[in-house]
Formats: sequence, C-alpha cells, structure tokens
Amino acid sequence: MGSDMRFGIVIVLFGLAGCSLAAVAPQPVDTRLSRSALTVGLADGSMCRGDLAGVAPWVGTLPDCGLAYVVTPTAGGSPIRLGFEALVSAARLGDYVAPMAEIALTDQAGRVFAFASPVLLED
Repeated sequence: MGSDMRFGIVIVLFGLAGCSLAAVAPQPVDTRLSRSALTVGLADGSMCRGDLAGVAPWVGTLPDCGLAYVVTPTAGGSPIRLGFEALVSAARLGDYVAPMAEIALTDQAGRVFAFASPVLLED
C-alpha cells in the first residue's frame, strides 16, 4: 500500500471519529415548574429556562436549549394539598407552590422525556 493511500485511510478514519464525537445535546434530567416558568436541568449541569404565559396547557420551545415542551396540568391531589393551595393562593403566593402537571420535553432528535410536577418523593 502506498503512503498516499495510507494517508487517505487515516483521514477517513479521523473523519469518522469526528462524526461520532459531534456535539450531542445533553439530555434533560430534571425540571422545575412554577406558574410563570419552566426550568430544565441538563445532564451536563447546565440549565435552560422558559417563561410561561397565558392559560395552561403551555406549549412552546425553550430558547436556550431548543427543547420543545408541553406542560399539561393534572387534576386531583390530596385534600391537604388542595387546602394548602387555596391558602397560598389567597395570600397571593401561588408562584411558590409548584403546579401539578405532566411535562413532556422533545429534543431535536425526536426523543421525548417525561417528567411530573411536583417531583414525587420515593419511599
């Protein structure tokens, strides 16, 4: 094999290695939801945030990370939570209590990541 052919093979191999190392967007690992914003924590430690406006369900794209989101409120909850929400709402502190909702995030590759708000604690 000539040196030109070996050099060509090396270039092709480095090119293929570069393709596999191409920047892959970090996947979402957690979410925080308030009545005015959705914050997403990513696997690389970074965060992206989007303001929520209008009436739920909220649908849009987080500008900092390009994730599409759908936030759908869920009904129900324990009587204690419902009473607490009523008190907090009456005190105009509603943004300090995370709304109950299902959150679906879709990345640019079409992968869907599902989260719940508030975060459910495991036993």
